[in-house]
Amino acid sequence: MDPGKRAAATSRGRPCTIHTVSSPGLPLAPYYSHAGSARRGQSGPERLRPGLSRIMQGLRELFGPTGALARSLRGFVPRSGQQRMAERIAEALHLRQVVLIEAGTGTGKTFAYLVPALLSGRRVLISTGTRTLQDQLFARDLPLLGAALGRPVRTALLKGRANYLCRARLDSGAARASCSAMRAAR
Repeated sequence: MDPGKRAAATSRGRPCTIHTVSSPGLPLAPYYSHAGSARRGQSGPERLRPGLSRIMQGLRELFGPTGALARSLRGFVPRSGQQRMAERIAEALHLRQVVLIEAGTGTGKTFAYLVPALLSGRRVLISTGTRTLQDQLFARDLPLLGAALGRPVRTALLKGRANYLCRARLDSGAARASCSAMRAAR
């Protein structure tokens, strides 16, 4: 498996992490069923919190044969695995959950996580396994999807070791912020 991609969104200090991994021969559908919708004996939007059913319907329309993506992106072909992945990611963002999704080449992982991230309205951090993919997302995919969805996209591209975020640096930064806040409160 390749290192994959990771996206994180935060809202009121509660992170949501999405990991996608390319793995030939591992279809999305079986993992999707395992990863998300089979909890508590219910499946699909009927078990979700209010508001999420509307988001799921919107994603079905966006990723459908006559949706905004098909109308705006030359060569776009609806794929059921891509739509299911986008729905699962939207659910994870909405419910602030962690989700790991494995999908083979050609599933449409990039658009499946970018569209729900853009529609969520949250700040999202995307960490890629390669610089090539990082450049593709920044220079091509994000502007393309922003235009297709009719939403402005604010992005920043960080490269180099100084911009790498690992758990130790995240914890260290949080500790420094907490100390600063305590000093300011005095």
